[in-house]
Order: sequence, then C-alpha cells, then structure tokens
Amino acid sequence: MKDELKLLYKKDPDLAQEAAKVLGFKIEAKKKKKCNAKPKPVSDPKKEYESRKKDIISYIVNLNKHLKAHTKKFEQDPKNWALVGDLGYVKEHLSEILDVLAG
Repeated sequence: MKDELKLLYKKDPDLAQEAAKVLGFKIEAKKKKKCNAKPKPVSDPKKEYESRKKDIISYIVNLNKHLKAHTKKFEQDPKNWALVGDLGYVKEHLSEILDVLAG
C-alpha cells in the first residue's frame, strides 16, 4: 500500500497525503534543495549588444574560412553528395538567422 501511495504522491501530493491519513500512514515530503547559483549581474544592453555583434562578426569570418576549406574538399571529390548536404544544412540555418535579423 505504501508503494501505491508513493506513486500517487508523484501525481497528486495533496491527495496522497489525505489517503495516507485515512490509512494511518505518514508521508514525508522531500525537501527541495536550495539553489546556490548567484544571478548574473545585469549588464548594460549597449555593451552586451556590441559584445554579441563582435562575436557574430568573428563567426562570419570563420564561416568564410571554413567554407573555403569545404570547397577544396568538394573540388577533390565533386560527386560527394554529403558535402552538398552540408551546404544545404548551412544554407537553411543561415536563412533562419537572416529572418531573425530582418524581422
């Protein structure tokens, strides 16, 4: 019977407590652990915007570098559809990113 009360407690703690009282059992609720994580200090939006913009520019530079390397791989194996698929994946995600910035 205690096992059934435990299962019920997971679904409806209040109902399980009432059922336990009627049946003469005691269910002790598990104590929630305290979160000791400290909130990140609020930054200045302008500074955060510029920092993220700088990161994005770095990603674009790296994207171009990796695209050149990927192109060399394709030139060595021009029948490799996996490499074509890679670019399809990148194109799709870049399109979504552009939609975010355009909106």
